[in-house]
Amino acid sequence: MALPGFHKFFKTQSEEEKEHPEKLMKYQNKRGGRIILQEVKKPDRDAWGTGLEAMQFALQLEKNVNQALLDLHKLCSAHNDVQAISHLTL
Repeated sequence: MALPGFHKFFKTQSEEEKEHPEKLMKYQNKRGGRIILQEVKKPDRDAWGTGLEAMQFALQLEKNVNQALLDLHKLCSAHNDVQAISHLTL
């Protein structure tokens, strides 16, 4: 049974999360950087037992992305790259 609003929520989240790397790649190209794409692994399972499990997994993914952005911000700060820092959305 589909839960009301879940499809819309996850579709919106998916579109938003795709925008972030696209903006970062565009910025990296603008600065003359080289982009090396890596495999994006799918979740370990295709079916979720409950809406709560799906939301918990989505929350963990969001935390992982946030930590990666914080790490990138720290790296930019260590290299005094103020211009790159200004392009990061934290």
